[in-house]
Amino acid sequence: MRLFSLGARLETVAGLIPPGAIVVDIGTDHARLPIWLVKTGRCTRVTASDIADIPISRARENVTRWGVDEMVQVIQCAGFDGIQPGSFTHAVICGMGGDTISAILAAALWTRDARYTLLLQPETAARRLREFLYGHGYVIRNEIAVLDGGRVYTILEVAGGLDPHRDDPLYARVSAPLLTQHDEAARQYVARVMQSLAREQKGLAPDSAAYKETASLLLRLQEWEAQYA
Repeated sequence: MRLFSLGARLETVAGLIPPGAIVVDIGTDHARLPIWLVKTGRCTRVTASDIADIPISRARENVTRWGVDEMVQVIQCAGFDGIQPGSFTHAVICGMGGDTISAILAAALWTRDARYTLLLQPETAARRLREFLYGHGYVIRNEIAVLDGGRVYTILEVAGGLDPHRDDPLYARVSAPLLTQHDEAARQYVARVMQSLAREQKGLAPDSAAYKETASLLLRLQEWEAQYA
């Protein structure tokens, strides 16, 4: 049986997982990423977890269909509730809102330990997720914008530590690592952020501090856009 394609979004996540990593996929749904990781030989042990009955049923069916029951453990739990500290090296949380990801991490701040790498892909509220990370002892080591199915996604590689950019409001909007990416996906992501800033600015008094800050952030992103257009 020919192995399926992950698509650009999950392929990017998989590319951030080194060979031999021990992975837990939080909110696994169909368990496509865990199955792909073990079938390609990237990993020998992956835990696939989800909170809901239907995704867990789908995951178990797919794991059995692909003959990887001994390498992919499927468990039903909320966030890291059923995951033992020290049982993994990399945790993947993809396809959830940024607020949900923040809540999952807030309930498991032990993931700030240097042993762990977190790969996060927020569907919404990426700004609030970055603010949570900066404020709770995580550092964004990398962030990659990727185009998939006509949409632009962003994937954050996170570990414990104090992020040097945590006090700059620009980097809650677009992280410093993402601004080193100079391709169409990054351009589209930054353009979306600039549109959001412009909308915010319209509702602010021109002499307010918030207006001036928003104008400053827009100018910095416009300079980035001009430099790498």
